[in-house]
Amino acid sequence: MKRNDGSQGIGAPIYLYGGTRLAHLLSLILLLALFLPAKTFAQQKVYTIEINNLPMGEAFKKIKSKSGLTFVRLKGVVDNEERITVSLKNASLQETLDKVLTTKGYEYTIDEDVIIITGRKKIKTIATNAQKKQHTITGIVRDTEGKPLQAASVRTKNNIKTSTYTNKDGRYILQTPYVEGMVLLVSYVGKTSIEHHPHTIEDFDIVLTDDKKEIEEVSLTISTGYQEINKDRMTGSYTVLTAKDFENSSFKNLDQLLEGNVAGLYSVSPNGAPGAASQIRIRGDNSISGNKEPLWVIDGLPLQQGVPSINDLTNGNIQESILDHGIGNIAPSDIHSVTILKDAAATAIYGARAANGVIVIKTKKGETVGNAIHYLGNYGISTAPKMSAFGFMNARQKVNFEIDLMEEFQQRDENGGQVSRLWDEWKKGIISDAQYYNKIEELSNVDQDWFSTIYKTGFSQNHALSMRSGTEKSWFYSSLNYRDQQGALLSNNYQSLGANIRVGHRPHKDVTIDFQLTGNYRNAKDHNSSVNPFEYAVFANPYEKAYNTDGSYAYDQTWTNQHSNNNLGLTYPTFNILNELNNTFNNQKASDIISTLNLGWNIHRTLRAEAYGRVGYATNNGEYGAAPGTYTSMVNYWSLRPFNSTLYTELPQEFNQGYILVSSGQAITFSSRASLAYNNTFSDTHAVTFFLGTEIASNEPKNTRFKLAQYDPAYYFGSFPDYTWNPVFDKFLQESVKQLGTYVQGNKDRTASFMSAATYSFRDRYVVNANIRFDGAGTIDPNNRFTPLWSTSARWNVHKEAFFKALFPFVNEFAFRGVVGYTGNIDKRALPYPWLIISNGKYDGDYVANQIYFPNPSIKWERKMDRNIGIDFSLFNNIFSSSFNYYDNITDNLLGTMKSPPSYGNPRLVMNGHSLSNKGWEFNFNLRLPLTTELRWTTSFNVSHNTNRVKKSNAKDPTEWENSTVMNIWAGFTANDIEQYAVGTTFGYRFAGINPENGEPTFFLSESARAAYAKSNNISIDQAPTTWEMNNLQIPGGLSWTQFFRMSMEEIGTVQPKYFGGFRSTLQWRKIELQTSFVYAIGQSMRQFDGSNFSYRTEGGTSEMYGPRRNVLQSTVNRWRVPGDITDYPRFTTGESNYFIMNTDNRFQRADYLAFRDLVLNYTLDKDLIKRFGLQYMRIGFQVDNLAVFSKFRSTDVTTGSAFGYPRTRNFLFNLQLTF
Repeated sequence: MKRNDGSQGIGAPIYLYGGTRLAHLLSLILLLALFLPAKTFAQQKVYTIEINNLPMGEAFKKIKSKSGLTFVRLKGVVDNEERITVSLKNASLQETLDKVLTTKGYEYTIDEDVIIITGRKKIKTIATNAQKKQHTITGIVRDTEGKPLQAASVRTKNNIKTSTYTNKDGRYILQTPYVEGMVLLVSYVGKTSIEHHPHTIEDFDIVLTDDKKEIEEVSLTISTGYQEINKDRMTGSYTVLTAKDFENSSFKNLDQLLEGNVAGLYSVSPNGAPGAASQIRIRGDNSISGNKEPLWVIDGLPLQQGVPSINDLTNGNIQESILDHGIGNIAPSDIHSVTILKDAAATAIYGARAANGVIVIKTKKGETVGNAIHYLGNYGISTAPKMSAFGFMNARQKVNFEIDLMEEFQQRDENGGQVSRLWDEWKKGIISDAQYYNKIEELSNVDQDWFSTIYKTGFSQNHALSMRSGTEKSWFYSSLNYRDQQGALLSNNYQSLGANIRVGHRPHKDVTIDFQLTGNYRNAKDHNSSVNPFEYAVFANPYEKAYNTDGSYAYDQTWTNQHSNNNLGLTYPTFNILNELNNTFNNQKASDIISTLNLGWNIHRTLRAEAYGRVGYATNNGEYGAAPGTYTSMVNYWSLRPFNSTLYTELPQEFNQGYILVSSGQAITFSSRASLAYNNTFSDTHAVTFFLGTEIASNEPKNTRFKLAQYDPAYYFGSFPDYTWNPVFDKFLQESVKQLGTYVQGNKDRTASFMSAATYSFRDRYVVNANIRFDGAGTIDPNNRFTPLWSTSARWNVHKEAFFKALFPFVNEFAFRGVVGYTGNIDKRALPYPWLIISNGKYDGDYVANQIYFPNPSIKWERKMDRNIGIDFSLFNNIFSSSFNYYDNITDNLLGTMKSPPSYGNPRLVMNGHSLSNKGWEFNFNLRLPLTTELRWTTSFNVSHNTNRVKKSNAKDPTEWENSTVMNIWAGFTANDIEQYAVGTTFGYRFAGINPENGEPTFFLSESARAAYAKSNNISIDQAPTTWEMNNLQIPGGLSWTQFFRMSMEEIGTVQPKYFGGFRSTLQWRKIELQTSFVYAIGQSMRQFDGSNFSYRTEGGTSEMYGPRRNVLQSTVNRWRVPGDITDYPRFTTGESNYFIMNTDNRFQRADYLAFRDLVLNYTLDKDLIKRFGLQYMRIGFQVDNLAVFSKFRSTDVTTGSAFGYPRTRNFLFNLQLTF
């Protein structure tokens, strides 16, 4: 039994969808949230008690039978034989306790329906003691179980500063003068502090109860979603986070909040846009091509998979709703706790969906501690990203660079930059010398900062309001949250609205009913430009202007650069990136509504039955398009066939009339669980728990999509073009027309599961546990459908041993754990039956299949074997706690592409035949140290190491790897399925430098390549070359140049870090709190920002000559020019160059980083100051997110997992918390 002080309020999420009707439903939810608590649940119970001269012990029993109140007292505090007479009728709780306890001198605290008697005054006369200079107060501080608490702080407040700490027996001796109004403060880590106002000098004993604000650090029970397990009986590896961990980040996505806070969990956000989700991995990648995300469980039921996603997303991932990953819709302010389960002992009961770990979320509910309203909000400003890290040329440098190229190559380049075309016109005599030099000088002085033009300072506001109430019979919780976040990009905005109602009732002392209704609505707005604005801000020439002097849009003359076949000039001469951002649209709306019902019945004190049911409906709707006259509208025109019989031509501008693409998805889900749990302890020695359950789930998603070939957003009107000449309706035009039609894509996904768990504990010293689960799904071969997945584990609580207690009394916990078990995963790339995607074309009256997928009749679950050993320990009354885990996991039956027998008719088939391993260790520690009576330091640190290796695959080495979707495999690639290499390993060549004689880039030859060269040319290996030019494709001896190149291919690096983790620290002094948090990753490799790789090239293919028509790095001027030049940048050519597309190790770099994620400063106002305004609690704070990233790797934001992308922006926030 724990008491919530109200400072953590804010409820569970709501997921709402749709338009007006759902808005009305949300209004109804809000009305219920505002009025139900006050009128329905805020009832004050009254008591009628008659006691005539009974001993105190008997009196307590009689009061409990009449009222349900339980009295907890320590041995020796209450005289059970002392007699009492009480006569009460319709008395309040306070009146009852005053009559029973206060009149006898007892002091007490109230924890729900439990009355804890904390001490009894031993009266001494003030007159006698006040005359003395010093007085002595003594006593013992205990917990609710009667155990003495060592190192508890006992100090005086007011103007007298005296303090002491309890000894190993919990006893304190405080020397202090007595003054009127003296206040004693007694505190202990993880316990609720007590303020005592002595009316006299007295001796008294004290009982401290658990503090919910800190109880997560010394949590007694662990939630697995299905069971609540005593910590001393938990045999699995886990991490628990609570509302306390989220209170300073209540408006981030939950997946981002996990970053750096959980040992073994690696989280990366590839996109810094508002609403974007993170990729989460627990103990490495456990699949080659299947799902790698953990299973999310909310309030006892796993979240459904497969909500339909909207195609063509360009920002964030709004489509991932609670029915898929779920985390994007759950407000952290609504969360009671998050438990991350990592090994089979903890996850095997979830069976075939638990191979990637399990994240269990418990949302808040009402409590029987009175009424409370809690508000949490903030206002923020986000800074625009900068591009100073890369060293691009300014306008004058770029002008001189283009002139230098033209003079060096004497290349009259009409496809180059604006300067190149000026130089060409000047050389042709089209413009005069004066015109040329004046224009060159004008361009050199522009220096447009495109990052400052396209990106802006963003503003955000976030609000959450919750209300809770309850009595012994009923409880209520409701919440409402709203987010409005502007991204750094001009066109980017994200909004969400969520609501939640949770009602519980106890119609009988053994029966509970819990109903929850949640809804969420999300809206993301952005551009739909065909030109990536981030890429444009990087590579646009600095001499191009955004606006003319009259304020109109200036036209970029070099970005598009396609020349018209129908007239002089460019096909689109009026390109302006701001016009594209302002006149294209990408609007995404997602909503969901979910209802959950939980029924519980305590059949016996040892036996409980539960039934859960959940129904959900989710929608995703997207509109993507462009206004008439935009570049995006032109390049996305539905078909050019009406204008020419050839395949390729250009669009007449009068037909550039905009377009709109509408996509819609919906899903109906259902899940239920029934379970029976037995829990009993025999003779305080043998504890047995048994759990038996069954679960079914169903998910039916559907997608639709259509396109209007003409659309004007100013009038919300769309149509089909009017072709007055009646174009030839050939097969090409026919196929184009079909693509405009509506199509529906849907499927059904149903599963049934049976699970069981059993635990035995002997005196809570020795614990053994076993789990088993059978999962059935239609996507698995019937013969393999219910393959059992199980685990067995054990725990030894050494700290419970008598010899250990005697030797190490300062150790609170020291335990060993071990587990062996199996969990599973499903990869739907292969199915036991054939399936196909139907096109809207017909042949002989039947629809034609667009794609055909061959069946694999023997498909199985992917299965992971977990092996884990761990140690948990804590010292000095949990001031220091830590855990260490080592794991060695193997996942087999992984799906991968395998060669099939010729008789099958398909040369390759996706089959269960691959396997991989993850080995590693995790370490974390927590320190909660009271430095002085008023200064406290709390810190936590975790580090993880993981080694991932593919153990079995169709590709034994890089030379055998094949993938039809990867072009130019010989140039290098990133693969997930090559034996003895990690998932996500990049392969390429060791760069050997630039040949100083001709400026050609070279790479080192491997010993196998040199041996093959020597053999084919009949020479010794010593005579074979050690390096080779990348553009030399003539291999003597008849060797294939692609095979010869691939012989020298080797591992360059992997995106998976070798070490990762985080640390956070909180320093609290009186009412002031300072918090910092950091995350780090070490050992991963990424492609560096490289102008020759990222610059946009069309004309000239992979020629370096044509790439520089847009902006380039300043280092490009150091290219090779004449024989003898020593440089790392090759010569420029007007022909193709393999250097552009080959992976070489000089282009990859270690991407280690340390990210300063949060800096928070909070101040809690004194209760005496705020109570006049009706407030129980008020805290204000200032916060900076994404403060800094320290790394040698050059990128926009290395923490996004790439050198080039939308970075996380720095946010400055003002936070406010109120409790009424």
